[in-house]
Amino acid sequence: MGRCKELPDGTQRWVDDESRDRFEKMTQMTTPSLQSDDAAPDQNKKVEELCAERSRDRQELQDLCAERSRDRQELQDLHSQISEMRAIMQQYPAPPSHPSRARRELECEESDESADDYDDDD
Repeated sequence: MGRCKELPDGTQRWVDDESRDRFEKMTQMTTPSLQSDDAAPDQNKKVEELCAERSRDRQELQDLCAERSRDRQELQDLHSQISEMRAIMQQYPAPPSHPSRARRELECEESDESADDYDDDD
């Protein structure tokens, strides 16, 4: 119904205001009052509604916890895969920087130098 915690002096204290409020509502609904007997079915209905609401909340919390657990497992799996991929990549040497590009640059430099050797006055 609510959450209390035992204090060192033996007294109890509500963990939060919501727990205290729910306990007070439940107590008011279940305590016989000076109201007519016709009010009792309404009190029972409210108690049942609160119990059903609590049950739905508990189920929703369990679903969220299960989803969080699945997400956490998925993250751990991805982390493991990344670690494995890093280990594999470290086994291979770094690739050379674009050999065909370097070859083209070298060829361009050679052709520029050879063009300077020709005499245009022929």
